Amino acid sequence: MARCCQQKGHESCQTCSFAAGCRLFSGRNEQPQYRFQERERSAQRQQEAAKKAEVLGKWLWILFWLMIVVQPVVGLMSDETVVGWFPQLYWPGQIASLLFLLADGAIFLKISEVELSYRTAGICQIVAGVVNFVVQLFTDAGMESGWLLLVLLPVIVVSLVEQYHCYMGHAAVLYKVDDTLADKWVILWKWNIGMFALFSVSGLLVFVLTFIAMLTLQAATIGMAVVTVVELVCLYRTAQRFRRIADDGVAGVR
Repeated sequence: MARCCQQKGHESCQTCSFAAGCRLFSGRNEQPQYRFQERERSAQRQQEAAKKAEVLGKWLWILFWLMIVVQPVVGLMSDETVVGWFPQLYWPGQIASLLFLLADGAIFLKISEVELSYRTAGICQIVAGVVNFVVQLFTDAGMESGWLLLVLLPVIVVSLVEQYHCYMGHAAVLYKVDDTLADKWVILWKWNIGMFALFSVSGLLVFVLTFIAMLTLQAATIGMAVVTVVELVCLYRTAQRFRRIADDGVAGVR
């Protein structure tokens, strides 16, 4: 018996005064088949979600370890102070940086089968890495600083596009899985773009107000360090969330 009839105190749907025009009553014989098909569709959605969680859990976990272990080493090899002490590290550092960005981009392309935003992030990451490496080649060849700046500006834009689609991709796959963590990725993007704006302001102020420019640069540097740490924490929690769902299988999907 339909719930509406139960609430009205009817013994059966036939005793309801609206039975003649009731769509539920007229299709009562089809309801068992409908419920069976709905359970099948629900089970299929859960299986697909579990497969997506397996892909995301695996590759986001690899991405986390790349960022927490490999990226600092690459950054150290490319650091101007370290290269000043050990000049022979310059080109190995540049090659390692390129390989890191290519690997990063390849991971995003791999998980783009789950969320299309990752595809844009992966392509932008690869393009930025290749162009940055080529710029280093031209720097050694003695290219004028004006031309270098002209080439680097599009690279900066591409990097921002990559970060946007990366963060929004994380947020998209987390919605209806962990909405709180999804919102944190959106907020983190806003903080990221805010710190970039602060860096830009400090670059402009250096020509007129050097002291204020230095303070702004210090604030932007500290802020970006905080953003980086929070990003790693969010990436760890995102990867772990999907790893748990993948381990639980269909039972772990809401």
